[in-house]
Amino acid sequence: METFHCSYLGDPVKLNDERGRHIAEKHPQLLPNRPDYIAATLADPDLILRKTAGDDTILFYRWFYDLDKYAMVAVVNHPGRNWIITAFVTRRLQRGETIWQRR
Repeated sequence: METFHCSYLGDPVKLNDERGRHIAEKHPQLLPNRPDYIAATLADPDLILRKTAGDDTILFYRWFYDLDKYAMVAVVNHPGRNWIITAFVTRRLQRGETIWQRR
């Protein structure tokens, strides 16, 4: 299990082995070679969205110029417990409520 700092949540975010394998198999641009993109996205995001009101999943986005894409990290946020469910690179932002945006 790996742990990442999340500036917005103020609590650590965990990536368990099963979710890490999922990301490595389905979205290999991030894992295993670029966990630093996941760390940077959580520590210093450009945009934070919630897909739907009342949803406990928060989407963190950060633009990476070398990829010419965003890294997106989806985190389930429960009081005292936060974990990554997926992460991938994309050009498209999902629809949702903007929680925070870099100005």
